[in-house]
Amino acid sequence: MKKSLVILALAGSMLAGCSSSAQIAHGRSSTAAAPSPSPSPLDTAKPDLITALQKTHKAPYKFAVNAAAPEKQRIQGGGTYDPKAKKLSTTTKVTGGDKDPQSRQRIVIAGDLYEKEAGEGTWVHLDLRRIKKDSYLQVDMADPNGLAAFTKSIETVRKTGPRGFSGTFDPSAGKEDFLPIGAPSIWIIGGSADFKAFTDANGWITRIDVQVNNKETLKMTTTFSAHGKPVTVAKPKRVGEAMDFYYD
Repeated sequence: MKKSLVILALAGSMLAGCSSSAQIAHGRSSTAAAPSPSPSPLDTAKPDLITALQKTHKAPYKFAVNAAAPEKQRIQGGGTYDPKAKKLSTTTKVTGGDKDPQSRQRIVIAGDLYEKEAGEGTWVHLDLRRIKKDSYLQVDMADPNGLAAFTKSIETVRKTGPRGFSGTFDPSAGKEDFLPIGAPSIWIIGGSADFKAFTDANGWITRIDVQVNNKETLKMTTTFSAHGKPVTVAKPKRVGEAMDFYYD
């Protein structure tokens, strides 16, 4: 019997140089998704949405995340991202359920990762150029927030208004987790998923609402702002080096 799987992991953590990622797994039967209908020649909903998503992904922006996670946990956070300068700053918190709360701040500038727990005064530095590309610590600066992966996973789209869209996507598409958008940490196999997306008058994506139907129904919202505006991400002042074994 085919299984569905949902795993939550605050991935890539090297906090305090030794803490491990929390994981939650679930399994249940799943059914194959129905094939996507072919769009009619006059149906521009999907290409219009893809254009807006790609435009947003290629420009600097700020984002905020508020998402449900397995076992009554919540993922909240946000940050800034500049794809051309390869700069990223994020804060991620996981709370609720019967698990210990987790909180992490991250700064990535090109190939340098800086990370610390909330309340700590010293950041840990990791040279991303020295670790393997498939390492769990690696950060894909071409798509650190999962927006491009979400774009590729979209199956059906319809317009709900001049600036609104809704549709379905494959939550287990690709090799890497991409949900919630802005804080990728939930790996999903099977199930189904719906979304709603909204743009502004300039064609920027302003909000994406996601609902994943697996063992649990998980609702996730990501908002976007300050599109195309300069992003300020600076190297932290108090920094210690990661332990050598991270490079083994």
